[in-house]
Amino acid sequence: MEINNINNHNNHHNNINDGNNNNNNNNNNNNNNNNNNNNNNNNNNNNNNNNSNNNIQKSNYNRGRPMKTGTLIQHQVLQQTLSNFQIKNKVFQLGNDKLILIFKENETIYFHGTVQARSIIGSVDVYGYTISPQSTVYYPIYSPFCSPTLSITSNNNNNNKLYTLKEIIENQLIKIPELVKNKLIENQKQIENEDPTLLISSIMVLKTLDDHCENPKMFSKKKIEIIDCFKLLRGFYPLYQLDFNTQLLTIPNEWLNLINSQFLYNDINNLSILTCGERNVGKSTFNRILINKLLKKYTHIIFIETDTGQTEFTPSGIMSIDIINSPLLGPPFTHCKMNPLKSYFFGETSPKNNPEYFLNLSFQLLDCCNLIRQQYPNIPVILNTNGWLKSLGLHLTQEIIKYFKPTSIVQLINNNYNNSSNLHNSNNFNNFNNFNNNNKYDSTITFTQDCINQLFEDEDNNNNNNNNNNNNNNNNNNNNNNNNNNNNIKTKLYSINSINNLTQSIYKPLYNLGSSEIRNLMFKTYFKLESKGSLSHQSPYQISWKELKVKILTNDVPPSQTMYALNASLVGICIDEDPEKNYKYISYKVGNNLPTIINKSPIISQCIGLGLIRSIDMVNGYYYIITPINSSLLEISNTILKGSIEIPQTLTISVSSKGKILVPYLQLDVLSSYGTGSDVMDRPSFFND
Repeated sequence: MEINNINNHNNHHNNINDGNNNNNNNNNNNNNNNNNNNNNNNNNNNNNNNNSNNNIQKSNYNRGRPMKTGTLIQHQVLQQTLSNFQIKNKVFQLGNDKLILIFKENETIYFHGTVQARSIIGSVDVYGYTISPQSTVYYPIYSPFCSPTLSITSNNNNNNKLYTLKEIIENQLIKIPELVKNKLIENQKQIENEDPTLLISSIMVLKTLDDHCENPKMFSKKKIEIIDCFKLLRGFYPLYQLDFNTQLLTIPNEWLNLINSQFLYNDINNLSILTCGERNVGKSTFNRILINKLLKKYTHIIFIETDTGQTEFTPSGIMSIDIINSPLLGPPFTHCKMNPLKSYFFGETSPKNNPEYFLNLSFQLLDCCNLIRQQYPNIPVILNTNGWLKSLGLHLTQEIIKYFKPTSIVQLINNNYNNSSNLHNSNNFNNFNNFNNNNKYDSTITFTQDCINQLFEDEDNNNNNNNNNNNNNNNNNNNNNNNNNNNNIKTKLYSINSINNLTQSIYKPLYNLGSSEIRNLMFKTYFKLESKGSLSHQSPYQISWKELKVKILTNDVPPSQTMYALNASLVGICIDEDPEKNYKYISYKVGNNLPTIINKSPIISQCIGLGLIRSIDMVNGYYYIITPINSSLLEISNTILKGSIEIPQTLTISVSSKGKILVPYLQLDVLSSYGTGSDVMDRPSFFND
């Protein structure tokens, strides 16, 4: 395939406005219920209760905004200390970009920004992952202002042994880096004078994270106060005072108890977990915590993504399977992967427009998973589903469950029934299923254990009927064996509360983003808009269309209009391993010098990445494609697929030096403006019907 990298092709635009609106501070003072009944309980026995209440209600907080009547509880929460990590004589500089932090038992430090962390003594918890001193690597941690605030906690659940400083320095069996040991010796007298009875649970080393982040605005704030001892760490903002723009990430004990008792410390052969639930119940957060916890026991985890609207490792519209071997210490756009193990381009955020193709891709991923587990049978599998659990969406999820046959299903529910105390009993998971089977109150509970059992009973009955037709003589033996297998391999359902029920916060993050904004962040990361520049400034590849077959997945587009539909669109660049066999009888050519157009359902072909068709040269037969894909992979690609997902408008808007807003890709039909590709999109005579 002929591929050329074109420098400065149509490159006349200025920087693109990233389009992230920092106007999400609209959630102040939203919860004013029951304040009058709780005032006395929140004053901490203050003798001047009445006077302090009046002063609080008259005061202005959070950059001069007046407080509304009845927000006493909110203000008192704001006045509370957020991080309980004691700073004095417990933070010391190590080199030019490192700090040593000495943790007592159950101390926590909440923070925004980025940092690298390593444990020297004891272990700490971050996002459900335990950083232990056995690992000598620095773990990158991302806590943007658009997500709940992360924390570093010296947790007594890790069974950390408590040491005195003298023991750490003098005990030869405690191995710590020489530089750290020398720093502790240097400050030993100072530390012991401050707290003679100090018992150390953990010692951490924090380091500045120098890796370039593709969305730096999500990790910075214009006005923020930084404690002096932490100023050495660029981009690290410890939080000791809660404000209206802070929402803490609090992992529910119910979740931890389920993961620990049923998955982590329970010996299950061929562990496979499917997570389901409606939208905005916390499936993605639960999956990250589940992965981070399981990495304590397993070195590798298979993750299958079938939620094309809120993907974890790829841009939206891609279904993928990958093997995870490192913790997920940040939101999805901080661990976007360019080359997952295998991926397929679906081109939609929901399967409703193309359900059959969606199921085919899902089954293809599961087949790939089965091949991996044939070689590595003990590797666990986590499958994420989308939040569409009504009508056709429910049927699709049921089909995936039957094909996947997981050992466990975790269902996250929004519980609206006030008296359902059984749901909060995290030690008795049978109560969850009993409540589900007798549910009369909550429509968000989709599955019950009886429903799951019925799914597999129906399938087993169909299989038994087929076996009976083929093996009449062995009918009884086969039925007995099948029944025994079904009893041994049974999918167990666990219904747990969503994070919304368990951690109700009256505050939202500074940049409170919706689903579309989160998808935009992933696109920005994927196309590297911060490091490579705006889309209109990136150099496209010049690719001859002679070797590329084209398919538009979502609509029936006449071949004469296909090039217009492709221009300035987001496409999946794919590899069809056997194009002669798969597309020999389902292709259509408009002309000898034009690409082959697939006019029937596409054969499943592996997607190697996304690309933006910047313009099309109709005369010479070239696509100009912006893509982060390596040129060596582009050379073996032979198919491009287009779905309904388009490049976000906020990523294409440019601003000229005179302040004029330029929209280079959002024009209609043939244009005359330089840089839009109009000069090469003039319709040739042979394209007219």
